[in-house]
Amino acid sequence: MSASPASCDVGRYQSLLSESQFIACSIVAELDDPEDGFPCASHEDIIGHLSTYVAAAMVSSFPLWLHHLSWANAFMQSHGMSQREVLRVFQVIGKHIVGHLDAHAYEIYDRGMNALPTLPLHTPCTRKALPSQEVVAKQYLDAMLAFDKPAARAVLLSQQLPLEDLYVHVIGPAMHRVGELWQNAKINPAQEHFCTAATAEFMAEFRAEIEFKRDGRRLLAAAIEGDYHDLGIRMVTDMFEYHGWVALYLGANVQVENIVSVATDYDADVVAVSVTMTAQLPHVCRLAQALQTSGSEAKLLVGGQPMELAPGLDRVLGVHGTASTPAAAVQIARELLVAKARTC
Repeated sequence: MSASPASCDVGRYQSLLSESQFIACSIVAELDDPEDGFPCASHEDIIGHLSTYVAAAMVSSFPLWLHHLSWANAFMQSHGMSQREVLRVFQVIGKHIVGHLDAHAYEIYDRGMNALPTLPLHTPCTRKALPSQEVVAKQYLDAMLAFDKPAARAVLLSQQLPLEDLYVHVIGPAMHRVGELWQNAKINPAQEHFCTAATAEFMAEFRAEIEFKRDGRRLLAAAIEGDYHDLGIRMVTDMFEYHGWVALYLGANVQVENIVSVATDYDADVVAVSVTMTAQLPHVCRLAQALQTSGSEAKLLVGGQPMELAPGLDRVLGVHGTASTPAAAVQIARELLVAKARTC
């Protein structure tokens, strides 16, 4: 359970990301050449690809880069680009970054380029309902996509499921499906935003019904800097409260320095953060290092898709543990505090 010293080079990442702002301008200019006949790429999109690649290289994870390529390939083609055009974008990116990276880092990029033409256009959903709850999850999803909030609420309330099952086997799979539909241009952003907002409302309603039996253990929870997808970490916070913890939830996109400051003032036993995208991993590494130097004794738990795609990433980042479900996060937190007590 204990974390090994962080081996990610945050300083190198920051310098490369700074250079990436200028590199992106050159990439966009080349892709915007009307003689090529290719559609232009936005500066924001190129920065997204670059920051994701640099973060994956920082932790030496080819699976994280490959997953991004798979996602980007499906997204770009579903929004009108051909495979040839997608390849062209990443070929130009590679051309402009090769001189800024060592051989090992570029090898990760090159392996991804070799795999890109064979990647499927639909990435499998990593969150699936239990067979017994598949129908319920689909009913909830259908009601949400129809903008029928009363019907969606009725689906959730009719099941009388434990909070953990409701979150993990109904709401979780349904919201992952929403993301998949948006990625493949099957729904528009308004539908995605409605589903997220309505689900947050339902969760607030369930939260109000939690009977608190607080035992003094303190959790500080937040979505890491750059992460605006906070339904998952909100679920984790609810589960800790359900099990008697005193939980302080800071919200989405919380700066590393603010998390450290509050963790110290709040005397947190555990800090739990979510990381939705690979590009946010350097912030997690900075958080682990900052908590250590601050003198805080809080244990750091991290959850999110990158942690599931790259086993062992918690050790690379220097965090104390990772969990794929809210209940697992509570259990790991308990074990960390027991181990801490034994060493005191």
